[in-house]
Amino acid sequence: MTENNIRPLIAESSTSESTTVEVTMNDLKNGIVTIPDYQRDSDQWGEPTKSLLIESVINNLSVPAFFFEVSLSEGVERNEVVDGQQRLTTMSEFFTNKLRLVDSQDAPYISPNSVHYASKTFDELPLVYQQAFKKYRLTVIKLRGLGDMRLAWIIHYRRNFHAVILRACDFFDALLDFSWGFPPGCEL
Repeated sequence: MTENNIRPLIAESSTSESTTVEVTMNDLKNGIVTIPDYQRDSDQWGEPTKSLLIESVINNLSVPAFFFEVSLSEGVERNEVVDGQQRLTTMSEFFTNKLRLVDSQDAPYISPNSVHYASKTFDELPLVYQQAFKKYRLTVIKLRGLGDMRLAWIIHYRRNFHAVILRACDFFDALLDFSWGFPPGCEL
């Protein structure tokens, strides 16, 4: 390989943007955001998992960033979902009233106000939660110049299959002060 051929795999660095759920849902509906065929089926999550994601959004809790591959088609920016399809599909189902949140007995909601959204569709929510959902800011990482579908799939694979599962004791260690000692089985 000559020195002229030595270069980064992708010529342009990714960028991070912030947009609202409402804008993203409209872009999805209008074909500006699309879900490519290599994504797994959108029915991987059960209703409790979907409900907890929506609870996070309407209570302004953090959700993971989305990864979109950007391309131009007839001068219009198009975005293919590389990572975040389950979350995006869940938000769309909820926004279009195709998803009813589960009852409090079926999901470990964390807000004491969950009585106001448990078992409800988007249109049944109090206005304050509808507005919070629509105005919630999503972080979108935009990947440019992938060019090869295999690269998008590899990025998707690396984001989803090489994660280390967080043990319960790791989670509680992050939240609590364990200066008194760790729970049994969690000693470091």
